[in-house]
Amino acid sequence: MNSRPAFEQGEIVLVRFPFTDLTGTKVRPVVVLRDLDEVTASDDVIVCAISSQLSSKNADVISLTQDSVEFLPTNLKASSEIRVSKIFTCDRKIIARRLGALADETFKHVRKILHDLFNPAGK
Repeated sequence: MNSRPAFEQGEIVLVRFPFTDLTGTKVRPVVVLRDLDEVTASDDVIVCAISSQLSSKNADVISLTQDSVEFLPTNLKASSEIRVSKIFTCDRKIIARRLGALADETFKHVRKILHDLFNPAGK
């Protein structure tokens, strides 16, 4: 088991993403979906992407706008989108720091989108 405190579901953390040529990194926010240390004693954390590049509204995107009450606890700098289908696993070593958290209702929405992605209706 890892001696570092576990990351909580719905927590927003900053991850150091490597450039494609591996010459450096860029820090980006992500939402913690599950800390695998709780389940498998792994150093991995399952996360989904957050982007300040706003796109057209898709079923797998949740908007976080600066004028909404749900935005404040995120501690994000700008209006952003949670891109729920952009899921990946990262080693906790590339997590730079904790930033904030999603409101409970927003994380429930994330979980519903995940459920719908993996359990499509009629299949």
